[in-house]
Amino acid sequence: MIIFVIGIPGILAALVTLLPRVSVSIGDPPDLDNAFSALATVTNSGYIPLDSVGVLTGVGEVCTRGSPCYGSALAFPNPMRDYVTRFKTLGLVPERYMALDDHFTFALDDIMYARDKGGLAYADIAIVIQYRVPYLPWTREKTFPLYTRKASNGKLYWQWK
Repeated sequence: MIIFVIGIPGILAALVTLLPRVSVSIGDPPDLDNAFSALATVTNSGYIPLDSVGVLTGVGEVCTRGSPCYGSALAFPNPMRDYVTRFKTLGLVPERYMALDDHFTFALDDIMYARDKGGLAYADIAIVIQYRVPYLPWTREKTFPLYTRKASNGKLYWQWK
């Protein structure tokens, strides 16, 4: 009986290490007048490969200068946003297979185009990663919410929620 009780936590701990681990990191925008020029890197840091990894954009709020903007007036963005409005990248960031420790990089411009480069006042978006574990029939997803913050130089930079 004692071996059974000790063995169950060990088995559960071993199974937890097999859960998929997808992460996204984002850099500073190379064009300081265009926050959407920032590069995002998606990494599979888990122990199993992932299939059909795709990127979607979840939109909370995007405001241009001169338009009414609820989020930019808050000290912190709305933490309860669900990002139901989503856009697929349609070939700009194609779905792919990701092996162990694999990664790929894309510009936020590839998933959301800002026509007026200097006109963005505030954005609250999410990078949504959809993927399938090989041999399992369902699609999983992970949401990475981020928003813009105005720095002391007056330029917008991305910050994780």
